[in-house]
This record gives sequence, C-alpha cells and structure tokens, in this order.
Amino acid sequence: MSIKFHKLDFINDEKFLLIAIHSNIEIFFLAYLLNKNLKTSFKKIKHNIVSNENNHLFERYQSIDQNKTEKIDLFSNKSILKKSQTKKEVFSLFNSSYFKNFFFINEFKDVDFFIKKDSVNNLDLLIKKIKLIDEIESAYFVDKKLLNNKDNLIFD
Repeated sequence: MSIKFHKLDFINDEKFLLIAIHSNIEIFFLAYLLNKNLKTSFKKIKHNIVSNENNHLFERYQSIDQNKTEKIDLFSNKSILKKSQTKKEVFSLFNSSYFKNFFFINEFKDVDFFIKKDSVNNLDLLIKKIKLIDEIESAYFVDKKLLNNKDNLIFD
C-alpha cells in the first residue's frame, strides 16, 4: 500500500498597492478630503479592522467606484488604548491613566494612515493629488517586500 503526501503551500497572489499617509488629522476628515479632492466615495465601514496580534480596533473606510470594478480601503495604522491605574496597582501613588499606542503595521510606526488599492491604474496621478492636500504632510508608495505579514491586509 502506497501513501501519498501532498504539501499545500499558501500562495497569497492578491495584488494590491499600499500608500502610506502622514497626517495629524482624524480619519473621518481625511476621508472627506480624499472624497473632495480625488472624487472618491469613502464611507465608514461597520466592521473595523481587528488586529490578529493584539485584538485592537483600527478604523476603516472604503470607496467603491460606480462600476464596482475598483475598491479602495483607507485605514488607520494607530490604535490608542487608555488604561486606568488604581491605587492597588504596584508603583501607583494616585489614580491615573496612561495611553498606549498599538500599530496595525509595526514596520511603519510613523505612518498614520494607509490606503490599500486593488488596481494599479493612474498611480502617479493619485500620489500627486494626495500630496496636494494641505493637511497631508507626506504620501508615498510602500514596498510590499518590507512587510513581514501581508496576510493581515486581506480584509474581506
């Protein structure tokens, strides 16, 4: 009796483009500015992104074009947790609270937001238009080779 072994390798062939955005504005205002300047239709999604590593929520907006051929995701890279300390905790003299930052993509802790785009149409024009928005400090393409775990970017 012969036994066959099959090795199944997971191949992530999802093609997408990732744009990093540096800005100190709130994500809802960024979505508004992108809608206004890029003629997109970003809307808040009911389901935020939940990080597999630390179970923190990251806000997500999505834009789908009229023909439903292109989907663009805008999501935050930072999640801030407010933790309260009580008198019972060690080394705590007073009731106080502190904030801790968690990052969706740890390799880019200085990035505030990301845009994930499924198609690669008009990339240079898209970056130029994003950079023209006064409230955005910087925007650039992210090389996917620098990401340790691309599987986290598969939302649907």
